[in-house]
Amino acid sequence: MKSKQSKSANQMKLAPFPVEGKVRAKQAASYLAIGVSTLWLYVKQGRIEKPMRYGARVSVWDAQYIRELAENGIPEKEVA
Repeated sequence: MKSKQSKSANQMKLAPFPVEGKVRAKQAASYLAIGVSTLWLYVKQGRIEKPMRYGARVSVWDAQYIRELAENGIPEKEVA
């Protein structure tokens, strides 16, 4: 017998990744199959562009840019 909690969890579906618009760090990291902390590390290393800031706690990237990263791969870290 399934519990109500697992049934409702199975019924919840994630929204598909947007084709256009803006996405937050958690969405971008999930789509790129990396952790959120790894996403921020790549931003710090310059491998991923810095996000647009909508205040102190809201950072967003263009959804199309994140799709391009997923298709073409995240660039390697440049050696100085």
